[in-house]
Amino acid sequence: MIRVLIAILVCLSSVQLYAMADTVIVKKIPEIRLYLSSERTPTIDIPHYTFTKDQDTLLIDNIETMRLVFRSYNPNKKGMYNTFLIKKGEKMVLEWTHEGVKVLNQKSTRLNEHNFFIELQKSVGDFEGTLTYINHKRKNVDSLLLKVNELYQKRITFLENYKVKSPMSPEYEKKLYRILKNRQRYDFLDHCNLTGIFSKDLMQNKEINDLIAPLFESAEEHDIYFLEALTFAVQLVWLEGNNYRSYYDSVKAKYRGNTRDYLLYKVLSISYRMPYMGELVDDYLANAQSEILKKNISDEYGHYGGTGLEIISPLYDSTKESLLYNLKTGEFISWDKVITTGNLLYIDFWATWCGGCLVNLPHTKKVSNWITTKGGKVIYISIDKNVGAWAKKSRKELLPNEDSYLLLDSDQTLISEKYSIDGLPRYMIVDKNGNIINDNAWPPNSDILKTELEKQLR
Repeated sequence: MIRVLIAILVCLSSVQLYAMADTVIVKKIPEIRLYLSSERTPTIDIPHYTFTKDQDTLLIDNIETMRLVFRSYNPNKKGMYNTFLIKKGEKMVLEWTHEGVKVLNQKSTRLNEHNFFIELQKSVGDFEGTLTYINHKRKNVDSLLLKVNELYQKRITFLENYKVKSPMSPEYEKKLYRILKNRQRYDFLDHCNLTGIFSKDLMQNKEINDLIAPLFESAEEHDIYFLEALTFAVQLVWLEGNNYRSYYDSVKAKYRGNTRDYLLYKVLSISYRMPYMGELVDDYLANAQSEILKKNISDEYGHYGGTGLEIISPLYDSTKESLLYNLKTGEFISWDKVITTGNLLYIDFWATWCGGCLVNLPHTKKVSNWITTKGGKVIYISIDKNVGAWAKKSRKELLPNEDSYLLLDSDQTLISEKYSIDGLPRYMIVDKNGNIINDNAWPPNSDILKTELEKQLR
């Protein structure tokens, strides 16, 4: 078994998580994988943590009650979630068993409170995470609502029975009732989103409206279950099409404090492809109060804001030609001119929001270093809508300005239509005469690519 000592100390800083080896003398079962799931709120930041040592001691400094979620897999690859609601200043000793993670060092009432979610999962099923899929008739809102309500009632019935045989404090009972209700709301909205029935029309149903509407009137703060449900609710009501700017402004005007910071943080996480993303990032960093969320926005999306770079697109027919903007010269160049250089070209189509593209950029740069010595060349073409994001990220990645281009009107321009450039990352090979010899070439870390390029360079 694994034993994990969780020491939670009161301090006035943000949550920090780190491991200290060789502190608890209990062997780990080699075939077991145990993880601490990440969580980020305005006042808490817990990264993913994987337990790989024989024993770990985690020291978590917190300033409020918080949620810890442990995820484990037994040798049969059966997954389990174990949730603990930790009080400020609480110290815990946990151990892994084949029923998941359990608390060892608490008195009976508190032990009952900590064991609630463990016993709930054993009786009713998963509570946390995407493992909680609710089986219903696909795209049938009535079927989904029925199943969600049935699951909620099973959880409530379990709580009613559990508190009789395992007494808990009135405060904790009240918290559990609130959590189960907010989870009911989240389960319904999350599955509406997953199955493509997430629209304003849902609120025309009285039963759905009665379920969701109380979220808008609640004064709750710091409860992640409430914040998760509210995130979906405000998106359901206020997001019109892809107008994330209006959505952002509506949330900003309605909410205050930590709730506003969290909701706007979630708005930014789904609006990263918009041309005005940089403006939203700059506004968030200037006005949010949560240093934790501001740091995360800065780390993840900071390259979207603050460049001051704007492009005034010239008049042209995007159905008949494609124009690219060069980062070094600031000039617009036709596609035909870009690919007619007298060199063998390897073209990397990418975007700042494409994770696979960013992972592959270092490999593309290695291809560039190699092919340049052979008389070839690599060029980088971004399909970003946000000019500032492209410019900042391109420079941060140290891409050569003279070989960095932004494709104008990337979703409707000639080459996008002709070569179906709608999935990234994407690569092309162009011969010395400007002829495209492979419009869907191998990625830069492929051994086949190098062999093919060598053939063309002969």
